Amino acid sequence: MTESEFTLSMWALYVVSAIMVWWLASSLFLRGDSQFKRISRLLLAVLVFTPTLTLQHGQLAVLPATITLFFELLAHNSIGAVKALLPWCLVAGIVLVVDAAISRDDAV
Repeated sequence: MTESEFTLSMWALYVVSAIMVWWLASSLFLRGDSQFKRISRLLLAVLVFTPTLTLQHGQLAVLPATITLFFELLAHNSIGAVKALLPWCLVAGIVLVVDAAISRDDAV
């Protein structure tokens, strides 16, 4: 198995497990139609599915932001942890702005 095949299989495994985590959390804890629960589902999806770029051995690598943040915190690397949080902030901001625009159109 080459490195690219291994990377592709690990991404597939991560996406399947992330879908399962999001579905279970949404169906068990975030049921209902309230605005708070809808925004919580959106933010959970951002938390689970957002990737980030890291530099490993001189090459750029795309990793899940959740895993990157976890390992940066384990290594006590605060600058790396902040860098891992930046994609979440960007994607969450975009998702919340789009959701607000859609909700405003539905209310009118």
